[in-house]
Amino acid sequence: MVLGLWLSQPVMAMALTKLTLTPASGTYKVNDQIKVDVGIDSGTDKVYTGDLYMVFDASKLELLDAVSMSPQAFPFELGQKNIDNTAGKFDILLAPLSTTTNLAEVAKGGLISLTFRAKAIGTGFLNFNCTAGSTSDTNIFNPDLMDVVDCASNQSGSYTIQAGDSTAPTPTTGSTVNTTVTTPTTVPSQLPQTGVLTPTLTLLILGIVGIIGSAFLIL
Repeated sequence: MVLGLWLSQPVMAMALTKLTLTPASGTYKVNDQIKVDVGIDSGTDKVYTGDLYMVFDASKLELLDAVSMSPQAFPFELGQKNIDNTAGKFDILLAPLSTTTNLAEVAKGGLISLTFRAKAIGTGFLNFNCTAGSTSDTNIFNPDLMDVVDCASNQSGSYTIQAGDSTAPTPTTGSTVNTTVTTPTTVPSQLPQTGVLTPTLTLLILGIVGIIGSAFLIL
């Protein structure tokens, strides 16, 4: 009877380890930076090390950097990092801080932060390279060195890239649009005078008198 009651109890499904992307989607403009945080939810599994293999659309996205997040979902240090922006892939090792498994713990939170540059108009994808049973791709290990990540539960990313703003920025108030300075030509307030005015008038009068005198003599 006891066995029958035990067998009749509903079986609780075990939470599986999965990897997340935040944000998993969004809209950006060409040359914008796209920051994506890679996280983990290990469910009921204790984990302590692993490696991430990811693929992305190299025609739309360029990976600029990958750094560790703080705080970390579980203690690790970044190991070898390989970025290939031509093929659109990268991998990075989450190296354990100890050779023992004492640091293994249930993990929920951030792992690494990725910074992409939006290269071209379109939709750029970001996915985990993960195959069940394979150890040459994304893996999250428990203390028994078993890969516990559920590949089917991993999130995928999709990022829409639109044309950038090609309009020249409008200068703000107080901005100098043209820095060329034109020096004004100084105009004198009074034109310069040449010669002496009084002697000139005297000679003019004498000349007129002489002409009139000559005319009488001829007559």
